[in-house]
Amino acid sequence: MRFSRRLAAGAASLVLAAGLTACSSDSGDSSASGVDCEAANAALIDYSAALTQFVGGLTEGNEDDARSGATAFVAAAQAIPRALPGVSNAAESFVTVSEDAGRFIEDALSDGIDSQEILDELNVIFGSEEFSTGGDAIDDFFREQCPDQANPS
Repeated sequence: MRFSRRLAAGAASLVLAAGLTACSSDSGDSSASGVDCEAANAALIDYSAALTQFVGGLTEGNEDDARSGATAFVAAAQAIPRALPGVSNAAESFVTVSEDAGRFIEDALSDGIDSQEILDELNVIFGSEEFSTGGDAIDDFFREQCPDQANPS
């Protein structure tokens, strides 16, 4: 099955960004603003892992992996702003787009839509300004509030 280059690049950059941003650290469980850095870090890592799982499942034609990855993806997306109280409203669009993507994957698989068509539509979803802006807001806020996790030494 042909893998969409655009989604591959987007997924790879998301995995890299989450992997670089969300690194474990022994110090700084929370910030003065009530941010739970440890929980935010875990949610970012879970988000990246779920993204990798559903992209891999779709690429390899493994519906079970794609479906479980999509479910985990939504849960991780919802956990990120809960761990980062005070993050800008732009983060809501990141969560909404992630929820839409997860539901789309599950619905499309249930409807028997070809994996390549799902990947093509995900290109559109993840290419949206809302997703990009929201992701940047989360990343910036996380780096500001949780420097030990975001920038480990």
